[in-house]
Amino acid sequence: MRIRMLVLAAAVALAAAASAEAGRVEIRLVRAHQGSGISRELRDVEDLLRAQLRFPGFELLARQRIALPNDGQTVTFPRGIEVRCEGPAERLSVIVRRGGSVLLNVFVNLRGDVPVVLGGFPDGSDRLLLILRAR
Repeated sequence: MRIRMLVLAAAVALAAAASAEAGRVEIRLVRAHQGSGISRELRDVEDLLRAQLRFPGFELLARQRIALPNDGQTVTFPRGIEVRCEGPAERLSVIVRRGGSVLLNVFVNLRGDVPVVLGGFPDGSDRLLLILRAR
């Protein structure tokens, strides 16, 4: 009986570890613009955005979440942006397209709750960027 309990405890621990590895990636599409202010949904990354881009205003345009790891999933955003993610968080392939053209093809390492900013894609006088974060 004791051995069965140990085996059951080990199985539960392995399942918990596997589910901790599996997670989700949150992808936010942000417009950097010459206006003032920042969307309240971006306050958690405001310092990061201001350090990387010289724009006074940041607006959240959309947010999507996808499961990780995956065999390749594409999500569509406003402004014609499509983002395809494939693989685990530690080596996530990210391909960003707009109007059939590839804007970015990169591997990222999403660790913990650390956001990764990608882009700076032109959108008129504004710029579009993506913020990825493992959850």
